[in-house]
Amino acid sequence: MHRLWKKPPQQKTFLCDNGPNKLVLKKLIEIALFTPDVKRTVEFYRKFLGENPDYESEESAEFKLGETRLFIHAKDERDENPEPNFPPGVDHIAFGVEDVEEACEELRSQGIRAEIGPRDFYWGMSAYFRDPGGRLVELHRPEK
Repeated sequence: MHRLWKKPPQQKTFLCDNGPNKLVLKKLIEIALFTPDVKRTVEFYRKFLGENPDYESEESAEFKLGETRLFIHAKDERDENPEPNFPPGVDHIAFGVEDVEEACEELRSQGIRAEIGPRDFYWGMSAYFRDPGGRLVELHRPEK
């Protein structure tokens, strides 16, 4: 919601109100795809995007697309049944925030609860949510 007040003699003051949710998602930082065939998936995106991945191995690859990365992971049977309190290996999107715990509290106040986390993983602090369609959405503190 945007509001405008006029103060004499013609001074304008602008206030930007994000509404009840003050959480600012910094940016979409990752689209993660899990696949049983990394090589074929990478080859598809190599042709589709017209560029080589910035990183590639037998297990994963990464295409940097501006400030967002397309991350391709190998999928195996452990991904379907992860350890307790560990995210499943499924396709998801990740949004970067400055403070994952504060962002989770803000979302909790709006009735949105994390399915996993917030907690530290080997890739940094993250929390995972499910949207109404069952898709996994990650909040992540990007590395500085």
